[in-house]
Amino acid sequence: MLAAHKIVPMIVVRPNGHHDRHSIPDISPPPSIAQLAPLPPHGYDITPSIANIAQSVVDDLVPYIDKHFRTVPKSTSRAVAGLSMGGGQATFIGLNHPDMFAWVASFSGAIIAWPGAMIAAQAPAQKDAAGPPIPRYGFNPDAVTKNVPGLNESINNKLRLLYLSCGLDDGLITSNKEFEDWLTAHNIRFKHEEVPGYAHVWSFWRKSLVDVAPILFR
Repeated sequence: MLAAHKIVPMIVVRPNGHHDRHSIPDISPPPSIAQLAPLPPHGYDITPSIANIAQSVVDDLVPYIDKHFRTVPKSTSRAVAGLSMGGGQATFIGLNHPDMFAWVASFSGAIIAWPGAMIAAQAPAQKDAAGPPIPRYGFNPDAVTKNVPGLNESINNKLRLLYLSCGLDDGLITSNKEFEDWLTAHNIRFKHEEVPGYAHVWSFWRKSLVDVAPILFR
């Protein structure tokens, strides 16, 4: 995309979003396998990572990148984006810190990972679509005001983009739609893509990246 002049030059920073997982186990393995929590659906709880990663990104990562790289240190020159758990983290970070990030993107975001946001699944996980079966958990709208106090339409003056995408065969589509309903009811602008034929899969996230990257920093 850069060679084709479809995107502007940018620095891409990819932190380890797992609060309790070693970032490079193949290079520097942890001293004990006990440090690696079991993956879903066997019990791995991603909720603690939301606030922990947000604090680390804001207090540690952004200042470090601004100090060591040739950045433009202002919100309109910063984006935060992620997929799945990272999408939940990106929305949490971006909506809480619009003065730091003016561009926020979530691909198949696990918004249900916000503290207090998950509601028991109202329907069984999809079985026919390719990709991991994810129960269609509901979204508790009260979690928005608890996790992003004071969020209202005034954020439209700070955000250049709030982008939400999800495949219609993804179990997370229910919670994403309910989150969008909350945003709409509170007059918060967003761009959304809901695409049939895609579940929780890498091919959809590549598509989402191709959709959103050309928009950034324009």
